[in-house]
Amino acid sequence: MSNQLLRFVVVFLVLAVAVAVSHFLPGLDGSAIENGFRNSLHVIGFAVFAAIIFKATPASTMLKSIAAISLAGIIGGFSEYMQSRSGRTDIFDLYRDFGGAIAYVCAKVLWDYSATPGIRRTILRTASVVTGSLILFPITYWAGIAVYYISRSPLILDFDGRFDSYLFSPINSQIEISEIGSEETDNRGQVAQIHLTHRGRSGIQMSTVVYDWTDYSVLKFEARVIEGENTTVTVHINDYEHIGRFFDTSAGRIFVTNHSGLFEIPIDAVLMETSERNIDKSDIRQIVIFARDKRNGTRMSLDNVRLE
Repeated sequence: MSNQLLRFVVVFLVLAVAVAVSHFLPGLDGSAIENGFRNSLHVIGFAVFAAIIFKATPASTMLKSIAAISLAGIIGGFSEYMQSRSGRTDIFDLYRDFGGAIAYVCAKVLWDYSATPGIRRTILRTASVVTGSLILFPITYWAGIAVYYISRSPLILDFDGRFDSYLFSPINSQIEISEIGSEETDNRGQVAQIHLTHRGRSGIQMSTVVYDWTDYSVLKFEARVIEGENTTVTVHINDYEHIGRFFDTSAGRIFVTNHSGLFEIPIDAVLMETSERNIDKSDIRQIVIFARDKRNGTRMSLDNVRLE
């Protein structure tokens, strides 16, 4: 076996193991924004994979391109197969893997063929840069959203933001975003209207962007019943390890009426009542508010969720 071929095999095996291991890393699936980062890393990771394979392949440009894209697809497909055995597969990950590899190969080939002077050089290099920028566009998009919400901290969610829909979803309910205020008062905004149902745990779940709550003691929000019967709701706070697990606490229980306004939930008291779960206050990922009473037809508004 020649040195070039041996190097290619070693590089391929190392990359294959690295890709497989990276698919099982935890921590980037707690919210839509985190999933966006994770999906973006698929594109970037397989672009890097294709770049290394392209450089390591001892062949013509055509064969380098075929090898880079084909092997990226094989490794991506194998990784998804392994994930499917644990129930975590996402077929769109394979499309992202191919997309990253194809974007790199196209950008590389266009750049290599732009060696001739003149207008052709300008066109090809511009096309190469544009194609290459597609690799970084997704992560730039999600990073921009994350920075936007971090800059608004300690406000978590006021339902006025353009990207707020990434941070909340219904639980056995329907959620509508409605306008409040008027143009005359110049005090317009939006609130979430939660249509509660007779099913258990009907409400809303919200994701956080700022995870470290160690400097905060109170979770505040505005809520009231718009239509239907008054209802008792509970507030749940979860770290990454406990996303989707709920435990009622007296400190997180409130009674919402059609005259209600601002509520203050003592964070430490809620976490103390769930001390056996050992929730990490520096890694809070989820807030859940749902009705304890089965109130079919009740509509509850929610606004200005923030920390203090």
